[in-house]
Parts: sequence; C-alpha cells; structure tokens
Amino acid sequence: ARAQQAQLIAQAFAAPVAEAVGVLAPAVARLHPLTRLPLAAMAFPALRRQPRAEIEKLVATLAQMAHADGEVALDEYCLATLVRVQALDALDPARGFVAGSRKLIDCKDQALLVLALLAEFGHDDDVGAARAFQLGVQEVLPDLGASYAPPGDWQAQLDAALAQLDRLAPAGKELLVRGLTRAVREDGQVRVAEAELLRVVCAALHCPLPLVLGEPQVV
Repeated sequence: ARAQQAQLIAQAFAAPVAEAVGVLAPAVARLHPLTRLPLAAMAFPALRRQPRAEIEKLVATLAQMAHADGEVALDEYCLATLVRVQALDALDPARGFVAGSRKLIDCKDQALLVLALLAEFGHDDDVGAARAFQLGVQEVLPDLGASYAPPGDWQAQLDAALAQLDRLAPAGKELLVRGLTRAVREDGQVRVAEAELLRVVCAALHCPLPLVLGEPQVV
C-alpha cells in the first residue's frame, strides 16, 4: 500500500514531491497518533493560498491514497475528510458561514449514525459501545428510544450524514456535539479514534471543538 500511495503522489505532484514525503514519513510515524490531525491543521493556512487546481488535486490524491489498499482506516478517513472540508471552505468561503435551519428530529437517522460510529470506535466491546451510544441519544433525542446498530460499510454513509447534519440550525449542532461528548466521556477516557472522529465531525458541522479534547486522559 505504501508503494502504491507513493506512486499516486508521484503521478499527481511529480517524483520529487513523492521522494520528499518518503523522507518525512519515518518522522511522522514516530509522532503520537493524537497529533496527526492538529499537525495537518497547521498546514491549512498555506493550503488555502494554493491555486484551486492544486487544492482539488490534493483532495483527490488523499482520497485515492486512503483507498489504496482496498480498505479505508478511520485515521485515513479522518485526515482525508478534514482536508476536504477545509479545502471546500477555502474554495468557497461563504459556504462555511451559512447557518442551517433544520431540526435534529429531521436529521435523526444521521445523528444516530454518527453517535453509533463514535461509540463503536471508542470501545472494544459492544456492551460499552451500546452504553455510550444510549448516553449520547439521551442527550440529543431523549424520546426516540433508538437501538445501537453501527453500520458495516460506514464511510459513504458518514459522508452523507455529515452533509445533512451541516444543515442543522446552530442549536441543533450544539446539542449534537454535546451528545457526542457525553458518549466519549462514558468510560472516563478519550481514545485517539474518538478524538479524531469528533474533530472531523466538528469541522464538517463548522462547530468549535468541545473541551473534552483538551483533557489529559486521551489514550
């Protein structure tokens, strides 16, 4: 997969860029996983100054790299999605400032999907995941009585869900993030997978990150 990813970079940006990425790769691999997305975020100001064609090429290449081995890991999805969201906002600045008007009940399926995925990636067992999911649901849609049922093929469904949830009214977004935060806190620790997914959800919804990501028990 690494060789195929390097080939994709070379095809999109030329061989010297692929070689430079290869030189940096060992140092990046030694970083704590929790620093991956914040480190990528540091590059966004420079990314926004690039021509439209270069930004679109980067987004497309990251998506191809994530699918290089036939499977998309959560960390790959989060990085590619975060860059895509930031890139779209850079290409169309007004997009990130349009307040939605939909109610949470109108996006209940999408909200439940995000809650289920966050619970699944944050736990090793279904019992703990279901408990976290229910805590989140109680915060977001307390009268719904939903069951924990994370999707198997989740990437495309999550993309579609985030697009719909971005149309929520600000109060709905705030409530959803509060429910996600409650689900994360269920077991008293924040896993890297939870932190990355929560960061991407907040970026896609154009919401501030909750303070839970600044707490010390991230593992």
